[in-house]
Amino acid sequence: MNTTPRSDPSATTLDSRAVGEIGEQYAVEHLERLGHIVLDRNWRAADGQPRGELDIVSRCPEDRIVFTEVKTRRGMHFGGPLAAVTDAKRGKIRMLTSVWLRENRPSCAGLRCDVIGIMVDDHGELRSLSHVPQAF
Repeated sequence: MNTTPRSDPSATTLDSRAVGEIGEQYAVEHLERLGHIVLDRNWRAADGQPRGELDIVSRCPEDRIVFTEVKTRRGMHFGGPLAAVTDAKRGKIRMLTSVWLRENRPSCAGLRCDVIGIMVDDHGELRSLSHVPQAF
C-alpha cells in the first residue's frame, strides 16, 4: 500500500483540512525514517473533553516519548509553519501531553516535544520539511 500522500492532480487547490492531513502523513513518514514508532495520531483524551489534540505521539530510538506538533502551509501568507506554534499552543500541547501520559502510563527514558513545519504546493507535493527536535 502506498502511504505517500497524493492529491487529485486535477484539483487546483486543497482545503485546509486536506493540507493538514497531507502534512501529517509526510511528518509520520519522516519520523519513521528516523526510527520512530508511531503510537498515536490525532490523539484526543478518552474523557471526550474538548481540549484539543496531539498530532503525533511516537517512541524514538532513544526510548523517549516524542510529542510532535505538525504545521503545514501552502504559502507564507500567514508566516512560516514553525511560527504558528505560539506560546499559547505550546502551553496547550504541554497540558495535553500530561493527559496522554496519565492515560497511557508508558515506561520510557524521557519525554520530548518536537515541531515539524511542512510546506506543500497547491497539489500537496512536498516542498520542504523542517524538523525541530526538543522545540520546547
